[in-house]
Amino acid sequence: MINKKTVLATIIALLIIFVPLTIASYFLKEKENPFDKNPGHDFYYKEMLWFYDGNDLINTYHCNTTSCDYAEYVIDDEDINYYKDGNLKKSEVINNNYVFIKDGALTNLYSLDYGKVLQSYKQVKTYNTNIFDNIYILQNQDDLWGAISVSENINSILPFEYSFVGLKDNINEDGSLNADMFIVSKNNKWYLVSKDNEKKSSEFDSKIVDFNDKLIVTKGSSYHIYNYDKNEYLIDYNISDYKLVKDYLLIISNNMLYIYKDISNGYLKSYNVSSGKLNTEVENNKIIIKIGENVIDTLDV
Repeated sequence: MINKKTVLATIIALLIIFVPLTIASYFLKEKENPFDKNPGHDFYYKEMLWFYDGNDLINTYHCNTTSCDYAEYVIDDEDINYYKDGNLKKSEVINNNYVFIKDGALTNLYSLDYGKVLQSYKQVKTYNTNIFDNIYILQNQDDLWGAISVSENINSILPFEYSFVGLKDNINEDGSLNADMFIVSKNNKWYLVSKDNEKKSSEFDSKIVDFNDKLIVTKGSSYHIYNYDKNEYLIDYNISDYKLVKDYLLIISNNMLYIYKDISNGYLKSYNVSSGKLNTEVENNKIIIKIGENVIDTLDV
């Protein structure tokens, strides 16, 4: 009788020891194991992305592919005068909540607060800098482009109905990229729209590559200069290069540089120039005009 009691007590004691160990071992095998840790605080670890605030884990993202990381930004603005000095190549956490994650072929907008994917896209474009009002230009799964603003909430800026959406090189005083006016293309027509998606110009058959508050520059086999109502200027010129700087328009045609301030009143100056790229710099309220590295003229802003 004593032996039976001893054996029973031993069995109970072993069960008390091994049953919890068995349960713990089961959980340790699961990807969503609540007891598992990331001792090195690696960003990618055990098929997950780990997001920390200091040493505190905010949330994780479960990767569906081995190609899983912060989304890299793209630029598809060939010929357009876009901002080229950005150095933010990948997404970062936005407002301590949102992040764009590249997972295989998908670019997911992920909420750390809710631990879920809010929307999936193909590509995201920011010109590698901060666009005003946290705007992001995105391509959806139907290859159409639009734009959203990511702040406390997600707000639509432009609907996903365009074959192209872009911004010109125009930096605000706070260092953000100005987004008051977008270059868009739809049904093989190019035009300008405001951030409220209101059409602001006529439609053009050729690509819009630049603009200011009065003029629009398009490019086909050569450059063409228009106003917003599609009235063309300088029709007799074969424009091979141009610059819109502040209130000035500079063009090169047949090795001649022409400088305009009021295009309706003729050019201010002209120069015979050799071949080379037209460049401008703005320093100390002066516009420095160069062909290659050779200074041609200096204008007051």
